[in-house]
Amino acid sequence: SVNKALADKQAVKNVTNDMLGLNEAVNFVLTLTRSIFSVIDGNSLTPEIIGQSGVIVVKGARNIRGWQNFIKWRETPIDLNDTEVFAYFVASRTEVYMGRA
Repeated sequence: SVNKALADKQAVKNVTNDMLGLNEAVNFVLTLTRSIFSVIDGNSLTPEIIGQSGVIVVKGARNIRGWQNFIKWRETPIDLNDTEVFAYFVASRTEVYMGRA
């Protein structure tokens, strides 16, 4: 049978106008109705989630004003559409690799 705790964590977590705690879920839908600088809460990068990967859907992505230093991009997106989909991988407590999905 499927581990319920794992299944709950892999369910989509909906968040509005707040930073994402990557230790709370794997996949997210973030809705932004106001400007935000920090998308991911750096305090959520705990040893337990190193190796985690998932998807972040951002509605209202044009409200993102920047990215934290621990987010590593192949190419930093600057021409954001209203809805963006990002894949991420937590490599360490100081490195989250992200790319447009």
